[in-house]
Amino acid sequence: ENPHWVGRLEEPVRAVCEQPDSIRHPRDLAVALGVTLARLRKLCASAGYVRVEHLITEIRVAMRSHLIERLGVARRLADAMAGVADESNLRRQLRRARDSGGAGPGSSRWS
Repeated sequence: ENPHWVGRLEEPVRAVCEQPDSIRHPRDLAVALGVTLARLRKLCASAGYVRVEHLITEIRVAMRSHLIERLGVARRLADAMAGVADESNLRRQLRRARDSGGAGPGSSRWS
């Protein structure tokens, strides 16, 4: 059974996966979802994320991992498909999210 927060994140996850190049910042995700930035922040907070950026980063990491490990997509192509333009920047963002304690529920799964 899925934790209670999973259903709340379905739409943000779908948006980032469908538009990885268009969603670079929290405002982009809010626009894609048709909600205010304040509403998006509340949604993220209710799911355990301190910042919207942390959620976006973890979605990219999960998407890339799925493409590589489950679908056998080459790493460079998986990075492009997940909107990862710079691997070192992605690692730095993920480290910041985890160091702040706001990487979201179950964040250890995403490594």
